[in-house]
Amino acid sequence: MKTALLSALFLSGCAAQPMVSAPVSVPPAVDSRQVCIQHIAKVLAFVEVTEPMLDKCLAGDRQQCVVFALVLDRSQPQADGRAAATCFESGDTFGGLAYRVNAVMPRMVKKIGRYNRLLGAS
Repeated sequence: MKTALLSALFLSGCAAQPMVSAPVSVPPAVDSRQVCIQHIAKVLAFVEVTEPMLDKCLAGDRQQCVVFALVLDRSQPQADGRAAATCFESGDTFGGLAYRVNAVMPRMVKKIGRYNRLLGAS
């Protein structure tokens, strides 16, 4: 039985073979501030792109509601929003981006709330 197992290992190439390892590359250091700026920028870009279509949707344009739903599904802004919120806990304003987010998010959250109620009513 042992011989059959060893033979199978040798024939399959699973037997002990010389290990050759490539040099390990060290990933570049992650600049957490830069990562935060990227998340915040994605949130702002999402609002900039989707707010006009959401406005049209809330005004009764069903086609814009479909487009908004597709963009929302594909872009998944919730992950970037959570990451940005975590970044803001540091107290850094990220070159004023925190102020821009604070300016646009309250109205966007209200609009998304209206959108969700609209979906619930349809």
